[in-house]
Amino acid sequence: LGIAQHHADDDWFHQCLAFVELSLQFSVSLRELLPENEGHRRGFLGHILVELLLDSVLIEEQPELLDAYYSALSSVDPSLVEQTVNLLAPRPTDRLQPLLPKFIQSRFLFDYPDDLRLTYRLNQVMQRVQLPTLPENFPSFLPQARAKVRERRQELLPKE
Repeated sequence: LGIAQHHADDDWFHQCLAFVELSLQFSVSLRELLPENEGHRRGFLGHILVELLLDSVLIEEQPELLDAYYSALSSVDPSLVEQTVNLLAPRPTDRLQPLLPKFIQSRFLFDYPDDLRLTYRLNQVMQRVQLPTLPENFPSFLPQARAKVRERRQELLPKE
């Protein structure tokens, strides 16, 4: 049920008009900062920026929830997570058990509200997907993007 709900929520979010518009707007705005001929994928970055900046806005609103989130994750048995995933996944993995404690220890969500630290985290993503790192002036793009996500926050979340 949790997996099905996650997929339903993810489908809704990625089809949400505000997500589509912001993602496209960021991708187009990034033309000035990220030359396509250098291997940057502006569409990819525009997409994940909406997600990460929404997380950032939510963190700013309720920062105390981050400690609760990491505390809840710390209470989960990493080997049980891996075993459960292996029951559901088409191919087994042995990488989740060691990854979960590292994920918790990194506490990377605390970096999202800070433009320089978010850029550092984005560069980690870029490296993982084998794309060039972001230019030094990239953090200057984030305040306006963050403001646009904050402005459309209600549209980016399901109605309660």
